[in-house]
This record gives sequence, structure tokens and C-alpha cells, in this order.
Amino acid sequence: MPRGGRGGNQPVYTPELAAEIIDRISAGESLRSVCRAERMPDEMSVRRWASEDRNGFASQYAAATLTRMNVLADEIIEIADNDQGDPARDRLRLDTRKWLMSKIAPKVYGDKLDLTHAAPDGGPVQFITIYEAKKEKS
Repeated sequence: MPRGGRGGNQPVYTPELAAEIIDRISAGESLRSVCRAERMPDEMSVRRWASEDRNGFASQYAAATLTRMNVLADEIIEIADNDQGDPARDRLRLDTRKWLMSKIAPKVYGDKLDLTHAAPDGGPVQFITIYEAKKEKS
């Protein structure tokens, strides 16, 4: 019985099909959107190709996903600069893209926490308990 995307095709890996999927993801499409198209395999098949690293597909898929994050960053700028939309809907679109980007590419788009601090004199920060602070005051 045929398995596959909406086209009902067998999810047979070919380098050409893999390249088209990678190109479309790199251009900003989601894997789900790509797999809805005619003659495309279903999502699970593509994810299996990546998990099995079929013909180097895993690294290509990872790179395409990171490239897609750059496309989403460009979309954020366009959404923010557009004053014709629905503000609540635009906020949702912005927040969704930012959240996704921070999860998929946290080193690039995640929040960076700086946990290194220096005391005003340049030395290390020292923490004391309330009990110690009260003792110092007396």
C-alpha cells in the first residue's frame, strides 16, 4: 500500500528529492508544508532519512533548518515594519517565530545569560547571609 505525502507516493529516497526538500526548507518552508505537496514523502519518512543519516541527509537537514531560522529572522523584521496588520496577530506571529528560533538555534537566537559579575573594585562578587550582614552592622 502506498505511503507518502498527499500525493500518495512511496517515500523512496532519491538524491534529487532530498535536494528539493532541503532547498524548500532552506527557503523558509516548514517540513510539514513541504510534505503536503504532491509527490512528496510523508514527514515521518523524511525524519527517518535524517535520523538514519541516509546519504548524509542529517547534516543537510540540520543546515537547512538553521538557514530557515535566518529566513524567520528576516520575516520578523518585515512583520515588525509592517504597520498595516492586526497588532495582536502580528505580536503572535513575532513571538512564535522568536520562540521557535530560540529553541532550534539557541546559540544564535536564544537568550544569553551573563552569569559572570565583578565587584565594583574589580574583584569577585561576595555574597553574605542576612545573619552575617547583621553581625557586621553591630
